[in-house]
Amino acid sequence: MILLTRRQIRRYDEVAQERYGIPGIVLMENAGRGAADAIRRIADGLPSGPGGGRPRVGIVCGPGNNGGDGLVVARHLANAGVRVRIYLAAPPDRIRGDAGVNLAIARARRHDNVDCAGEEGQRDLAAPPRGSAGVRGAVRREAPNSPPAQRIARSLLHDAVVVDALFGTGLDRGIAGPIAAIVDAINAAPGVKAALDIPSGLDCDTGRPLGVCVRADRTLTFGEMKVGLALHPGVDLAGEVTVLPIGAPATLGEEVGFEARLLTPCFIASILPVRRRDAHKGTFGHLALVAGTPGKSGAAVLGAEAAVRAGAGLVTVVTTADARPSIEARVREAMVETLLDGAGAPLRREDERRWKKLAAGKTAIAIGPGCGVGPGIAALVERIVRRAAVPVVLDADALNALAGRTDLLRDAPAPRLLTPHPGEMARLAGISTADVQADRIGVARRLAADCGAVVALKGARTVVASPDGRVFVNPTGNPGMASGGSGDVLTGIAGAFLAQGLGAVEAACAAVFIHGAAADRAANGGDGRGLAARDIVRSLPAALRAVSGQWSVVSGQ
Repeated sequence: MILLTRRQIRRYDEVAQERYGIPGIVLMENAGRGAADAIRRIADGLPSGPGGGRPRVGIVCGPGNNGGDGLVVARHLANAGVRVRIYLAAPPDRIRGDAGVNLAIARARRHDNVDCAGEEGQRDLAAPPRGSAGVRGAVRREAPNSPPAQRIARSLLHDAVVVDALFGTGLDRGIAGPIAAIVDAINAAPGVKAALDIPSGLDCDTGRPLGVCVRADRTLTFGEMKVGLALHPGVDLAGEVTVLPIGAPATLGEEVGFEARLLTPCFIASILPVRRRDAHKGTFGHLALVAGTPGKSGAAVLGAEAAVRAGAGLVTVVTTADARPSIEARVREAMVETLLDGAGAPLRREDERRWKKLAAGKTAIAIGPGCGVGPGIAALVERIVRRAAVPVVLDADALNALAGRTDLLRDAPAPRLLTPHPGEMARLAGISTADVQADRIGVARRLAADCGAVVALKGARTVVASPDGRVFVNPTGNPGMASGGSGDVLTGIAGAFLAQGLGAVEAACAAVFIHGAAADRAANGGDGRGLAARDIVRSLPAALRAVSGQWSVVSGQ
């Protein structure tokens, strides 16, 4: 599923009209009709209104095309017998173009199911001028001089569904003044909130509120998914998102270009390593996992167990001499080898010779979980980054060893995959953690391009960026993953997929998706409270089977 930015959406509409000859008003009609069907289903699932009548739907319309979409929704709902009330958030003479056409249609209808209320600082727009053709005013006559936002707020209390059609994806500044009060009124209303295209006040490009923002229960977005709906906090502000077609060609988003892709089960199933029935353990690769020091041996254990569960044929944990006994006593399917004497020990010549022997025959390397930041580990990270002829995953302390030295990655002889959390990413990129979180896609894409490595920026909605500019956003996972050891599990999964022959981008996408899917299974529909990293490891086989089943369904395999 592709994700579009504000600029790309604008181009999407332009190409639909100019190249394919679809008038803007037709696109608006298709969008509104599809949204009306979805909103009617929402309303039909709610309790009856006063006197046993159908629940009422209130539609708050702004001055632009988003408001025009809302007016189309109102018409189709009214035609279906749904009780509707329209609230205009701008003077009628400011609603022009295709939206103005639909306003004229709404005002020409003398239909009991359609009311109009108005919002504008100095004018009461509820009742049209005397003698004009319009619909019945919705403002309470006992308080004609109360602020319009207050009148709308009172009326919204009686709407079972409140539709946000104030501003669409084009908004690039904060909402202020009387309109901000209307947003507050929408959020305070008790009814189900449904946003058209994107919640008003949400930045389409970043997923961050521009100021006040509608908090929707459902978002009905048009044509293609938007970046801001796929990133936090936009994910929470948008609620459940449904993409509705608007009559444009299915390939149009690909034609105009897009910012990123949202990972889907079918895509992940299509890239997972094939498990042949005549395979043996050598078929699925051999991962060297450099991990663990005293006090952090659990990181090595979790990474090794995750790699085994993710399908690596063989796993060898390479750890320090003082951590080996603890790790060896706890892992069963993985082998354990010693390299350094301790976390703070230097990398000696005999260690270099031993590493050369240990690395022989390995199909991938993962380094970093629980390694510490001693001089020996820093030197080993540099050696592996510069010389290893197989794909390498770098996480945790390995990333800290690379801070300020990402240029080492540019001439690497094989793919490198970095899996930083926001703090580690800040150190790698030389910026603040707040800057990372403010532009997760942009920061990940720039680092990937600068150092020539694949970057998986962890966190809610992990972002995978390729050096060639491709970006993927992962929708799986839950807050329970924000605990110690979860990242070590991801390192093991990613290393296992690299060992089995996946490319670095595919391994990163599959790893973050399966990692989150396993956590979701372990949480069993909850918010992940009480989830431990080992629970994710235990759920990996079930998550892999479930995703692989998607491929069987779509491919017939």
